[in-house]
Amino acid sequence: MPDTSSPADLPPDAPAPGDPSRREDLLRVFLAQRERMEALVSRRVGCRATAADLVQDLFLRFWRRPAAPVEDLATYLLRSAHNLAIDHMRSEGARTRNEAGLLLEQGEAPPPEAALEAGNDLRHVEAALRSLPERTRQIFLLNRLHGSTYG
Repeated sequence: MPDTSSPADLPPDAPAPGDPSRREDLLRVFLAQRERMEALVSRRVGCRATAADLVQDLFLRFWRRPAAPVEDLATYLLRSAHNLAIDHMRSEGARTRNEAGLLLEQGEAPPPEAALEAGNDLRHVEAALRSLPERTRQIFLLNRLHGSTYG
C-alpha cells in the first residue's frame, strides 16, 4: 500500500520515511526486543526455528515499508510479533484441514469417531433448525442452502 501522506502530514519531529535515523531506531529497538519476540512467538507456534523465521519476516516487513509514527516501537513490535504468530497458526490450521480433506478424497475412510461426531453435529443443527419459527427457518434455509438474498 503506497504511503499517501505528505511531509506536511507528519509531525514536525517525525523522521522522513527514508530517513536513516528511523532505520537506526528500528534496528536498535528490534535487536533489543528480538529475544522477547522470539520467545513470545515460540510459545505460540511451538517451534523455535519457526519463531526465528517469523520474527525475521517481521523485521523485513518493517524495514521495507515506509515509517509510520509509533509512540512505543518496542510494544508495537511485540504486538506485531504476537499477531504474526496467530496468523501463522491460522494458516497452519487451514493447511492441515486442506491436507485432511485431500486424504479423504484419495479414498481413505474417515475414522469411526469422525462419523459419530459428524452425526452428533448434524442432530444438533437439525434440532436448532426445528426450534426456529417457520418463517425464520425458511429464510435461513433459502439463504444458506440456496444462496438467495433477503430481497
